[in-house]
Amino acid sequence: MKQVNLKQILPHFLAVLFFLLLTVFYFSPVVFDNKDLVQGDIIGYEGMAKATKDFYKETGGHTLWTPSMFGGMPEVATGPPSKSIFAFFYDVIRLKLPGLHMGMLFSYLIGFYIFMLCIGANVWLAVLGALAYSLASYNIIIIEAGHVTKGYAMAWIAPMLGGIILAFRKKILLGAIITLIFLGLQIYANHIQITYYAMLMVICAGIAYLIHYLTVEKNLALYSKIVGVLCIAALLATLPAVGSLWPMQDYAKDTMRGGSELTIRADGSHTE
Repeated sequence: MKQVNLKQILPHFLAVLFFLLLTVFYFSPVVFDNKDLVQGDIIGYEGMAKATKDFYKETGGHTLWTPSMFGGMPEVATGPPSKSIFAFFYDVIRLKLPGLHMGMLFSYLIGFYIFMLCIGANVWLAVLGALAYSLASYNIIIIEAGHVTKGYAMAWIAPMLGGIILAFRKKILLGAIITLIFLGLQIYANHIQITYYAMLMVICAGIAYLIHYLTVEKNLALYSKIVGVLCIAALLATLPAVGSLWPMQDYAKDTMRGGSELTIRADGSHTE
């Protein structure tokens, strides 16, 4: 059994410590001055969720419908994600920092750092890449705006892609585990729009690696094996969220994204 090499672990420990200190410094008014960040979307959410929260306080049960948004809609679309093992990973990776702001910045940093390591960067280049991504203007702006679920969903895209790349670079088991964890967190974040965009990236990566395995590796069997393992990881990552994804999918057909209510086409003919 191999002994733990402290010299190999120390740079990663120092990188994580640096990310933590940076997060504390950036949000120093929260940490040292007992202040908090006023986030528009969070204030709006408190109003939208009030009815369902009051129902829970009065009855101890969860309602499946909220009257507070758009004249009424299923509560599953605005409620918390299904509890699962990924709630544990969510707490561990962000070190239980306040989830509405500090935890988001720290998750950006850790997520992109893992991605950089997956693609072969050394520790210091990985730290630089994590800083460049995490302090990009939009990623900071959405923290102030209170786009919390979007922020976390974006934080987990990079390490999820890193796991996929690692798997296609023939570190199949490690890549699949990283993909499983961060795709699970991506879905747990409960921002399906960002997850959809992430899947488009995955499809593009899959096509690129298919071409590589056909022309360079000339080993379609290995490609198929890797895709199979990653599909299993994706299934395991998705299963805990079925309780919220299924009702949302059923509800989608009755929204503006599920089809048009117009009965007359542009040419004047009627729909059936």
